[in-house]
Amino acid sequence: MQKGSGFNMKSKNAPYNQIKDFTDLKDMIYKNSVEFENTEIIRYERDGSKIAVTFKKLRDDIDALGAYFYSIGLCGDKKIALVGENSYEWIITYFAAVLGANVIVPLDKELSETELAVLMKSGDCSALVYSDKKAKLLPEAENLEIKTICTSEFDSVLKKGREILATGDNAFIERPMNIDETCAIIFTSGTTGNPKGVMLTQRNLLTDAKHSLENLTFPKGTVAVLPFNHTFGFMANIITQIWIGNDVFINNSLRTVLKDIQTAKPGHMSLVPLFLENFYKNIWKTAEKQGKAKALKKLIAVSNGMRKVGIDMRRTLFKSVLEAFGGNLEMLITGGAPIDDELIKGFDDFGITVINGYGITECSPIVSINRACWIKPGTVGLPI
Repeated sequence: MQKGSGFNMKSKNAPYNQIKDFTDLKDMIYKNSVEFENTEIIRYERDGSKIAVTFKKLRDDIDALGAYFYSIGLCGDKKIALVGENSYEWIITYFAAVLGANVIVPLDKELSETELAVLMKSGDCSALVYSDKKAKLLPEAENLEIKTICTSEFDSVLKKGREILATGDNAFIERPMNIDETCAIIFTSGTTGNPKGVMLTQRNLLTDAKHSLENLTFPKGTVAVLPFNHTFGFMANIITQIWIGNDVFINNSLRTVLKDIQTAKPGHMSLVPLFLENFYKNIWKTAEKQGKAKALKKLIAVSNGMRKVGIDMRRTLFKSVLEAFGGNLEMLITGGAPIDDELIKGFDDFGITVINGYGITECSPIVSINRACWIKPGTVGLPI
């Protein structure tokens, strides 16, 4: 949001961002692994250790996993189910499947083993990649006679993949892409009953990512909270961020969301409205607990008065509020459910722009979005 310009802006026809093109997702990974070779693109914590993955390592790990997939018969046109919490292994599995001309089938980890088995059968899956927490799926997978790989085995799996590549076997790397073939099947029930498989192509994903980036400039850094098996979660937190070389911190548990935000200090986040409601309530609960709620309300009134004459001091006046979100948070992108206009205005008072949009899985998923230079309360913005 432009400083001091007010809440309801009139720059509907502001120029769009100039975004580079990629021919396919492999092109995106490979070119960016050269341009941003040593840039840390993925970060996360595991067993008390902070881990940072450079773009070069991301590409190398995708290639190694892809080579391993090919060695066990997953060498194109195979459907690979993927279930588990957000993780680095989740990300490289997605790309190793798609970049090898296979089809990724991300599944909701909250479903029961029986429900997941039904979807794997419906999706005609040849393999299952799962996290330790979904080990109970193994009997179901065995009944379906599909290959299984646990993400806890990835150290040895990636080692085998690197050994394959070292022999000069580049079948995975050299596999051509057809961006009009199905690359992902996303099961979604919407409001109409049982889950149905939505087929998406690389062209769908590439087009949606590029036009979303044309409409919106992301402040540096994000924390990926939304589940990756939801198309919005993966599009907003992974594909678009990798496209522009923006680093991503992976959150894999709702219990550590605020801790991870403090650690990562993100410039923006993509969330559903419920998170924003909880964040906003916590701001005021903290103020009440500290006996500062009245003072905070007065400060907001003073700040808004200053903004009317072109003076924007929000990042300074509300520094203590912003520090609760790492200190750098400038933008919250939201969709998936209606959001109260007062909530949007409330965050705007503190210097955080809320961008509301609309999407559906069948549209890869982003359909329309407000722009930081043009926000119309009560709407989901302009079609991308």
